Amino acid sequence: MAVDKSLNIKHILDYLFINIIYCLIVVFCVYLQYQHNLLKWSGREWFIMQRHTVSSSRIDSVGWENNVLEIKFPGGLLYQYADVSKAEYDNFLNSASLGSALSRIEIIHHYHRV
Repeated sequence: MAVDKSLNIKHILDYLFINIIYCLIVVFCVYLQYQHNLLKWSGREWFIMQRHTVSSSRIDSVGWENNVLEIKFPGGLLYQYADVSKAEYDNFLNSASLGSALSRIEIIHHYHRV
């Protein structure tokens, strides 16, 4: 009983091709999400910070997770502020002026551009 080796090789190559294409699509999607600030690297894992829009001329949207305050400014700049407690975040959101409240946060907390 003879086995057609060319048929087996063709199946293997088809399988490899499909898996390579799948991997490239996944990598490309992760890249796009990262480029558009939808996906972040926390040092140990990928996560998506949920932000919501606010009524401010200085700030487009804000989010808070794991004591990190994230602020997106008009024009697309994105900054993260470290060690911001939930109470500080709530006080920030409830302040009369988000711009003034942010100025106080910038004095107290370390921040960096994402």
